[in-house]
Formats: sequence, C-alpha cells, structure tokens
Amino acid sequence: MKYLKLLILTIVGIILIIFAISNNQIIEVRILPDNFGGFVGLKPIYSLPFFVILYPTLVLGLLLGFFFEYFRERKYRVKLKQANKDIKFLQSEKKKLKSRNSDGDSEILNLIDRD
Repeated sequence: MKYLKLLILTIVGIILIIFAISNNQIIEVRILPDNFGGFVGLKPIYSLPFFVILYPTLVLGLLLGFFFEYFRERKYRVKLKQANKDIKFLQSEKKKLKSRNSDGDSEILNLIDRD
C-alpha cells in the first residue's frame, strides 16, 4: 500500500511538471483596475507564467473545499462522539449490574449478553 501511494504521488507529480512545462507562456494578470491601482500604490498588471497562476488557484480551491466540508460534517462528528459516550456509559452500567447480580439469575442481563 505504501508503494502504491508513492507510485500515485509520483505519477501526479510528473503530470503536474509536464503541465507546467507545456503551459509556461506569459500572461498578464490584472489585480486592480488601472486607475485604482495607481491610487493605492500597487502595480495593477503582473506578467506571470500561466501555471504560476493556475496551481495556487487549484490549491486555494482545494483548501476552501476541505474547510467547508469540515464544518458541514461537524454535526455528524458531534453526534457520533455523543453516541460513543453513551455506548461506553451503557457498557459500564452493564458491568456494574453484572457485578451486583453475580449469581446469574437475571433474565434481562442474560438477554443483553446474547447480543
């Protein structure tokens, strides 16, 4: 499994490098409108290779997707955590009842033990 993961990461890395080499033409990126950029004191136009714009945009999109998905699933994780606490509590209660009634005559405890 470790080698498979390494192989997949290597293939993805090679594809990204090939994509960067084949898309290295320079493009102009306008950060701000022309008259507003001079007012703020920033250069409004930057000339960068295409992949330099594309890769950070992809990474930002992935990070935003993970961030929103994390908070969307939060309610399910909270419910699961509470259910696990309830299960542990009920298991401890079962052990307490078994220790109190050690003669084994309780029908309810025998039914619980079957599960």
